[in-house]
Amino acid sequence: MNQIYSTCSLKTIIGCNLVAVYNTHVYGNYKSLVAADSNIMNCLLYTIEGTATVVLKNKTKVTLTEKSVFIGKHSDIHILITDCEHWHFLCYWFNPIGIDAPMNVSLKLDDMDTEAENEFSTKIIRLLQTGVNDNIEYANALFTCKFLETRQMIPLRTSKTSQVFNDIISYINTNIERLPKIQDIAKHFAYSEKHFRTIFEQNAKTSPKQYIIKRKLERAAVLLLTSSYTLEELSELLDFYSVSHLINNFKKEYGITPNAYKKRHM
Repeated sequence: MNQIYSTCSLKTIIGCNLVAVYNTHVYGNYKSLVAADSNIMNCLLYTIEGTATVVLKNKTKVTLTEKSVFIGKHSDIHILITDCEHWHFLCYWFNPIGIDAPMNVSLKLDDMDTEAENEFSTKIIRLLQTGVNDNIEYANALFTCKFLETRQMIPLRTSKTSQVFNDIISYINTNIERLPKIQDIAKHFAYSEKHFRTIFEQNAKTSPKQYIIKRKLERAAVLLLTSSYTLEELSELLDFYSVSHLINNFKKEYGITPNAYKKRHM
């Protein structure tokens, strides 16, 4: 297996912070567990040649055909599998800063220019490998544009219920700081609280409260690395009951305290 790998830790204000980039050829059978990591990372994976399967932790399987792209969330991915003669893929692991996208979905790209994709990934890798801040920022900016372009190609679900759910998720993500209470969100969408919870749990497979706390913690983790907010300010900004409430939930989600998380990733 030939692999080019690069990492960087420079933070960006908005866009994407690349954590790793792979331009990889795999020959024969391949089965790779995705390692656990406390980083809030997403994956943008392009299949240039050959086919593969992404197995999620909930047992869902996403098939990657030749010339396709997959957008996924690191914490949801369990294993990558292929048994084709040759699988060539490009993979970008990144922290999204202030932007969101549909997760764990794939899209066929029949008009993919594989040569151009290879050249782009090589350019990004070389920029990161210089270790020069301006080059790293440039690489992040270039990739942010690519990610946003790719995100626009992923079709949203079109059923009425799914569209409403998409709107609910968008509303929550947009207002995650100082988010209204659940009953107020339900009222905003003209639902009773009971009906709102039913729609949410059917689509998200979790409760609104659990989803909101998780998103608040993700936002807290980003702000720990991209702002000068104190824990007191973060707990107030994200509407936690207290600093201890923020710390306890953060530790439950990431296994370490906010201060330890900040030290580890700075």
